[in-house]
Amino acid sequence: MSTLKVGAIRGVSATSDAITIANDGTADANLTSIAGAQLANRNLMMNGEMIVAQRSTSAVTNTTAGNNLKYETIDRWGYWANAASVFSIQQVDDSPVGFSKSLKFTSAGARSMVASDYYMVGQGFEGQDIQHLNWGTANAKDCVLSFHVKSSLVGTFTGYLHGTDSFKPSYVFTYTILQANTWEKKDLTITAPGTSQSGDFGSAGSNTKGLELGFNLGVGTTYATSSINQWTEGFFKIGTTTSVDVVATNGATWQITGVQFEVNDSGKPTEYEHRSFAQELALCQRYFYKVIGDSSDHTGIMGYLTANTESRLGIHTPVSMRTIPTYAGSGNAQVDSVPDTDDFDLSSGSHTIAPVTTTKSPDCFQLQVIHTGNGVGGHGGGLRFRSTGAFISLSADL
Repeated sequence: MSTLKVGAIRGVSATSDAITIANDGTADANLTSIAGAQLANRNLMMNGEMIVAQRSTSAVTNTTAGNNLKYETIDRWGYWANAASVFSIQQVDDSPVGFSKSLKFTSAGARSMVASDYYMVGQGFEGQDIQHLNWGTANAKDCVLSFHVKSSLVGTFTGYLHGTDSFKPSYVFTYTILQANTWEKKDLTITAPGTSQSGDFGSAGSNTKGLELGFNLGVGTTYATSSINQWTEGFFKIGTTTSVDVVATNGATWQITGVQFEVNDSGKPTEYEHRSFAQELALCQRYFYKVIGDSSDHTGIMGYLTANTESRLGIHTPVSMRTIPTYAGSGNAQVDSVPDTDDFDLSSGSHTIAPVTTTKSPDCFQLQVIHTGNGVGGHGGGLRFRSTGAFISLSADL
């Protein structure tokens, strides 16, 4: 092997060096892109290394079937399920070198697959966040998908992408797990959709879903296809009839982490773009925000009593949420005032969440709670939890 020793590298017509090489073996480079993509914020996936799990870090069984992404554990990673109680999902510490967490999917039985079955995990993208891909145009950019995966099963697995035209167009990709219970890294090129798919991936300024990317863990013939690694107009195609169905094997496991989806014209992935926990949490809080505590914990959510039976409290979220969120709560709380209200159930359907009417940005909300007790209308107060693990949450996921 020969060695080329130079002090700098410069383009033919350039007036300055592109790369300057020091005598100690280091170099300075003037880079404008990496494989055709920007230098930072390359990864379009959020929480790709599964470090944020505001809802739960424990195993959660899919208690209901659903025909859209349902979020119960790791932030930004939802599941689809044609039937209830088929699998569980959780955040676990098991991970490859360079990562600390992974998403673990465990089959709860040996599912006898039917034609209409679909079981997968995935993530949705806002239309406004993918317009630089130029998908559906003559300038569409290819992307690279990379991830670390492990399963108790071996064979050919599948994943999918689909647009917004009634879950079309669809793109099914394959990857092979060669060794059971061993972390393996997969790198895949996702060919860009051309002009025939114009308008199928959201629009500039749109905060609704423009694209979904996910991984198939079990599919029936209705949603299977023989067309792989290409865009088709097939409705909701997520796998093939020959791909591994994890849910068909009792106790089978499948894990994933380090998921990166990036513009890349080289066909080779860049190193995983690690973000700090604070950055990742802030990205996730656009879609889900949770305040949790134990009995006597003060939440910092302040307001006033309109009467002894009602209070209005202001919630200010750390970031603007994608849209007006859905409220959920659990446990007991009271409005800490003079005097305090009686305890009330945070999950009660009588509580409502609404935007403050003075702003168009969904980061300020009014929580109206109904209660009893000797509170006095006009007095100020704050929300205080009155049971262990009590919480309120706001959800605006895709």
